[in-house]
Amino acid sequence: MSPVDIIVVAAVAVVFALCVRAIVRSQRAGECADCATGGSCDAHRTGHCHESAKLMADAAAAAARYEAEKR
Repeated sequence: MSPVDIIVVAAVAVVFALCVRAIVRSQRAGECADCATGGSCDAHRTGHCHESAKLMADAAAAAARYEAEKR
């Protein structure tokens, strides 16, 4: 095995390990695992996610603007 082969295999192993780590973390933390405000979020306590509510409101406003421009 050449040094290039070893580097490629090592890179694939690192990427695989990071993928498994991400899956395990998401299973443990639930759907908030990849949220930018996951550390300071109170969604687990209140049951309401402010980030997703803001995202949905922005999407609804954009859809309304698109529909208004179509007419």
